[in-house]
Amino acid sequence: MKKIQTVIHCHGWNGSGVCVFSKHPIVDVYQYRFTLNGHAHKLLHADWYGGKLVGLCRIQYAGTEINFYASHTHAEYNPDNDEYKAHRVSQAFELSQFIRGITYIASNVSERIHAIGEELATGKYDLVALQEVWVEALYEQLVSQVEDVLPYHHYFYRHMSQSADVNILAGDLNNQPFELGLKIIQSNTGMEDAWPSAEHKNADDSGMTCWCSENNYNSGCPEAPMRIDYVFYKGSARCRVKCVHCETTMHKVPGKPFNYSDHEGVLAHLELEKVSEPSDDNPGDTEHLPDIPLRDDNLREAVTIMDEAIISTASVRWFYAAVLFLSVLLLLLPSSLSLPILLTSLTNLLAAFGMLWSFWMGAVVTETERRGLLATRSSMQVLLAGSVKKRN
Repeated sequence: MKKIQTVIHCHGWNGSGVCVFSKHPIVDVYQYRFTLNGHAHKLLHADWYGGKLVGLCRIQYAGTEINFYASHTHAEYNPDNDEYKAHRVSQAFELSQFIRGITYIASNVSERIHAIGEELATGKYDLVALQEVWVEALYEQLVSQVEDVLPYHHYFYRHMSQSADVNILAGDLNNQPFELGLKIIQSNTGMEDAWPSAEHKNADDSGMTCWCSENNYNSGCPEAPMRIDYVFYKGSARCRVKCVHCETTMHKVPGKPFNYSDHEGVLAHLELEKVSEPSDDNPGDTEHLPDIPLRDDNLREAVTIMDEAIISTASVRWFYAAVLFLSVLLLLLPSSLSLPILLTSLTNLLAAFGMLWSFWMGAVVTETERRGLLATRSSMQVLLAGSVKKRN
């Protein structure tokens, strides 16, 4: 058995901040890095370098197949002026689609696999388009809608074909319960939040996981405590799930004056009840279904946020274009002024740096962000259009 100290920090100084330790066998793993991950030039924030993602572990527990999702989404650095709002909403949407895609498509694989055929092995597909087309099993529509948006390959489809009895999502989601990101996750997946749904909680436990005054890392911080770390769960037709107890945990290190982390841990006790033969009288876990009307309201709000961010990227690109133009002028300036050699060299170096930096940021980084925003917006619009079609 591996010791913990041989595993922790095995990826170096940077990373997603996601790790799963399991007492029971992990038989398969997969991870997906979010399309939008912050800004590379925000060195102190470093979310771009860490690479936020969602990981999936397939865990076998007492004859029960569990899909365990662990995620760490982009932080909110300024609630009053959240420059990453679109990125955070996009990550929440992709996270919910990742879970929804696996749980939904796996439950229908036997009836619909003939509509997909060999096309899955030939390219990259938009998960949303795949889901919506799978519902109708329209092969031609699938071929026409696939786009280079979410890079799910053969490995992902293998997971989609394996339905789990229980689905659990845990991690630092960096969204409070009332924020749009968390609303999208819940309404699009139908997963239940362990804290409010728990049958029993300690009377002196507020459930707050960040900026707690008792935490030595947050002492003197003016921020109000918040709950941004979660355990979500969802059963299936073969297994009912309920949370019997939930609490915050891993506060102070025993015998030490400091905490394990600047966040508190979340401990949830889940009770599983297997359903041997699902039927109309015994349907399994049917309570935790996506709330489509609520989801659509959330997505419409999210589309507006994507629109605003897309417009913002246009102005940012104009800024980098202006820097590029000024850098070119600066490069031409020394030759017309006959400056000293040292000053000319420094000016040329500064101009060259400005040209390279502005071109890279404007033509590559900002354009990549714009395309990611467009892809997320398009995916949301596909879901909204699908809801209208079903109502009609």
